[in-house]
Amino acid sequence: MMPRALFFLLLFSPAFANPTEPDSTVAVAAATSDDSGLRDLNRKLDPVIMTGDQLGAINGVHKDKVRLFASENGHFRPVPYQVDERLDDGEFAYDHGEMASEDADQGLVDDNDEFVFLAEDAGDRVPRTGWPHDFEQGIEITVTDPIDGGQAWAYLFSFENPPDPSPVDYVRGIVHDNNVYYMDARDYHINNAKFPPNTFRPTHLYIRDDPWGGEAPNLIDATKLRTKINYKFITIHKKETEFRTDLVGSIDGPVRIVNRNALKMYLFLGIWLPSPVSMSFMYPWGYSVPNKVKLPVTANDNGKSNIRVAFDHNPNLLGHRFYSDRNPESVLVDGLTDEQEEAMDRSYPKWIAMMGEEGGMVSRLRLHPDLSGQNRLHYSDDASVDDSPDFHPGQWGEFGFIIDVSGIPKGVYDIDYNVFFKRHFEQGDEVEFLQILDAPVTAVAGPGTA
Repeated sequence: MMPRALFFLLLFSPAFANPTEPDSTVAVAAATSDDSGLRDLNRKLDPVIMTGDQLGAINGVHKDKVRLFASENGHFRPVPYQVDERLDDGEFAYDHGEMASEDADQGLVDDNDEFVFLAEDAGDRVPRTGWPHDFEQGIEITVTDPIDGGQAWAYLFSFENPPDPSPVDYVRGIVHDNNVYYMDARDYHINNAKFPPNTFRPTHLYIRDDPWGGEAPNLIDATKLRTKINYKFITIHKKETEFRTDLVGSIDGPVRIVNRNALKMYLFLGIWLPSPVSMSFMYPWGYSVPNKVKLPVTANDNGKSNIRVAFDHNPNLLGHRFYSDRNPESVLVDGLTDEQEEAMDRSYPKWIAMMGEEGGMVSRLRLHPDLSGQNRLHYSDDASVDDSPDFHPGQWGEFGFIIDVSGIPKGVYDIDYNVFFKRHFEQGDEVEFLQILDAPVTAVAGPGTA
């Protein structure tokens, strides 16, 4: 057996529809012009996630009765948000899939529900005298950058007859009847059309030129998951084609998609072994996969058991450049291994990045402290390598991570896999993504100022 749940690291899903983002500034029964505080928060990408017990007077209100607003140019405008309900056991109350369910409170915001919006949508501060006249309950949410102290504000109100919510939808996902999953986001698109048996094995990825821009060149051949486990006198090899993933629960909100996925691994003679379900969170700029790796056995302590998680690209990546925290001098992707690539530092990186004409991406895999083997960078730029199964032969800047599990005691280990996308990417842009993980913004709700 092997760490099957890890396969969900290949959670690079696809998308469909191209929603628009109209300028939806609206007045909500009150003018809001005020000089009490202008937004000076530079952070934009961070998801602001608050639990119901942090929402003060809004806790206990039905989620359909609330609306989120921000002040811009002296007027309130509705901004996208969502309330993701959790059941008493902590599981999400999914809207779709075989695990779909309704929270016992039937839509009332309770302590463990999650309220989500983006830091970029917060605005200027507004005193209570400028709040709408017809709201029932209201709170001011202060979003703060822990690095430089910059702040922005958003306002959550409940109404007897709530106004229309923001029409902006940052992310959309759908599974077709043939198990092809399309995930469309403001900044990127992914799908598994070349390998439908696995919902979360991306075989197509492009980064949009502009928010909700049209289709761009596909940058990947497929994602790779290769495992080699030495256990006593046998060696077990598994490839990504020997895994299947089904979407069993989903919340498709305007700010993020929450997915619950059931995994299984091929054993032999038509037998598939089920694995624990896994999670993924899809955002406008990329995705987050907090997950667990299950090691059912303790592999031999010989340095020969490992797991490779990587993006395998295609020739559309030619001319792009790769770098990491340990390799700040970027290398050229051209399908040929040169001396600079040979001399790269292959020790385990904190993050890795690619950039070029078709956009950039940053990947980070944070491991449980006990997964402390000889983990390392995986990078191969060699079009002559046979790493089948492939849809396009060779390795064109294939990069990712190798986790050494030799001698690691059997058990369950937390991991956290994050991928970010940006079209007009320059070296140094990785910082804005890494801050989401290393120094997330804080959010505090209060009654506001008089």
